[in-house]
Amino acid sequence: MLHSFAKDSGIRLLEYPEDMLTETPLGDIAAYNLLENERRSKIFDAHLTDYYWQRRMVMGFSVRTILAEIQRPKLKGTYITTRGKIVLNGAAAHRARNKLRKDMKFAPESVTIFDRLIDPRSLKLTTAQARSVWIDAKNLHNFFHFTSESLHQAFVAGSLAETFDDITFATKNKRIEPYIERWVADCNALVTPHLSAKAFSQNEADDVPSVVMPISCEHLLYQFSGDHHGKIAAARPAGHNWTGYDAKPHAVKTLQLNSFDQTLVRFREAMVERAQATVRKTWSKLIYTARAEGLARKRVMKGETELIRSLTALGFEVVHFENMSPLEQVKCVNDADCVIGQHSAGLTNMLFAREDAHVFEIATYQTAVSRWVDFIPLCHAAGCHYRLIVVGMDFADEDKDPSFNNDGFFAPVVSEKDTHRIIDIVTSGMKDRKDGRMSGLLRHCRFFMDRNAYAQAYRLLDANMAFFSECPEYWEQRGQLAETCGHNRRAHECYSRLLSLSESDEAWQGLARIKEKQAASGQ
Repeated sequence: MLHSFAKDSGIRLLEYPEDMLTETPLGDIAAYNLLENERRSKIFDAHLTDYYWQRRMVMGFSVRTILAEIQRPKLKGTYITTRGKIVLNGAAAHRARNKLRKDMKFAPESVTIFDRLIDPRSLKLTTAQARSVWIDAKNLHNFFHFTSESLHQAFVAGSLAETFDDITFATKNKRIEPYIERWVADCNALVTPHLSAKAFSQNEADDVPSVVMPISCEHLLYQFSGDHHGKIAAARPAGHNWTGYDAKPHAVKTLQLNSFDQTLVRFREAMVERAQATVRKTWSKLIYTARAEGLARKRVMKGETELIRSLTALGFEVVHFENMSPLEQVKCVNDADCVIGQHSAGLTNMLFAREDAHVFEIATYQTAVSRWVDFIPLCHAAGCHYRLIVVGMDFADEDKDPSFNNDGFFAPVVSEKDTHRIIDIVTSGMKDRKDGRMSGLLRHCRFFMDRNAYAQAYRLLDANMAFFSECPEYWEQRGQLAETCGHNRRAHECYSRLLSLSESDEAWQGLARIKEKQAASGQ
């Protein structure tokens, strides 16, 4: 079912799949459990520790996107095929892979999909015959999926406009949502005036002999040899082995949790630059994003009025992204010190947040367990602070959990107690003015230290030294780790380095403590 470069034809690479991963620090992510339901609270606490912290690598990765020509492309429901094989590309590949696992009912034969690696240089590159570019566009009714899975791929490295006649977000959905047309229009000046979204009929799609597509290397990692295998193994979470591309959820989902596509960053940078240069309107530095009235899919958060009243007293402004142009949304978020909102597609705009900004998502148990992973890569790409606050939901049965497929989404319920706790979480969190990547590193290190996993803490700090060697906070944390472990000479070196970067009280106090310890031990 899945296209394999070792076995199948139908995909001709226009670029070599090399340097597919670039190491990068991860963003700052934390979660707060405000659930009153004891059963759900315990499950979420276990989910938080197991699903996130036990799968957080010591280093993150940006994933390269390359161009390929697809022969006889077929637009299926959730993916594109070539000659009967599914093209492994981005989120569509995750859906195809999950469908395969479901169809095979987790049978043993589903475990190994790709069992031999190809030398990238063994493949012959071709010159594209097609003059059109397709970008796979699924779930066009949802702003999150279109933006985070499709729109950014128009910003692949190199100038598509100089090489190809048109770039189309291709779909079989009959309706192109108005917000898509607005975002595509604002991207035209940044990519090419020939950028568009189009709904193809079955006959139109079948008549296309070939197209060029941007292909995320996320799923090519498991088919090609290269230094990325060593990078992934070196960054794996503590206590887990990297098992490659298989039908078990660990390996692929772990990388997904700790990586993002490079085109997301190019998209972010281009949109922020254009928005700051062209949008004159300003908003408060403190933003609460509410769902606009009249939406087809309403999720009214109970207690929102009281929460907004408390936030506006702190200087927050209520905005509705649905009523703003794309560039206004980008500037509004990029200017903000803090953005708060309930779980919704509008929080996709987290991608445009500054590195020192704070984004708070008010979520339910339902969305926190099943949808948290969707936003995490956007935090990594932006390098910001992202906080998940989990409250109750408007679902009457406390003894069972709703299903998305059967029951749909349920809105959060914010009690008076929750409002006070949310205000405390927000005001306390905003005191951290560091870059989100730095705070994320420190949070990760303290997670290990709180569990006496000192070897893992050293491993984490060693992996990130090249990125933070000029940051005082890094050497303060490293000094504290060495001091905790009784490595006095190493701690002295770290505090001395801290002093050279910042004559802070922490540096002087650290050196004084180490001097006392060395004197007491006769060193």
